[in-house]
Amino acid sequence: MPEKYKKKGISDGLKLSDSGLSEFFSRFTFKASSWFNLSFILLIIIILFCFGLWGYKINLDKNKEILAQQIEKLEIQRDLDLESNFIELKEKIENFKKIIDKRIYSLNLLKTFEELTLPWIQYNDFSADLTKLSVDLKIESDNYNSLAKQVIVFEEDSRIENIAFSEVILERSGLISSDLSLKLNSSFLHIK
Repeated sequence: MPEKYKKKGISDGLKLSDSGLSEFFSRFTFKASSWFNLSFILLIIIILFCFGLWGYKINLDKNKEILAQQIEKLEIQRDLDLESNFIELKEKIENFKKIIDKRIYSLNLLKTFEELTLPWIQYNDFSADLTKLSVDLKIESDNYNSLAKQVIVFEEDSRIENIAFSEVILERSGLISSDLSLKLNSSFLHIK
């Protein structure tokens, strides 16, 4: 290096002293060693996590085998006849429920006639066929007018679909009798 530069100290800025160089490398090695340590710790954590997952998988495989054996034992113990009997019983119960839902309350029929009968009318004969929803009555009344009113009461009630009377007879006792055939509306017989 030329001397004029040595005197002015220009080369002093380019030179690093031994102490400065060692300080630079010590900082660099400190940072590099901390990154290395951090990476090493992270690698150990990942390896431990993988071993944990591997152990968990082995445990699940053992549990899977145990459950498969238990299922096989239960399959052997199954009673297929009993299961089919339960299925048949369930079907019978469902059918019985349908029958119960459609059951006829015959008391509704008697209550209906009790409500609709006028005070001066009496029944001599009463027969009902609920499968055909028909009722046959033999009624007696004091006079023709009372008999006509009773027929009108039956006709105006929504629970009775149709009414027909076959004959009107004047009895020896002075009472008027008639035979009535009634066709019922099925809906009210199913109401509790």
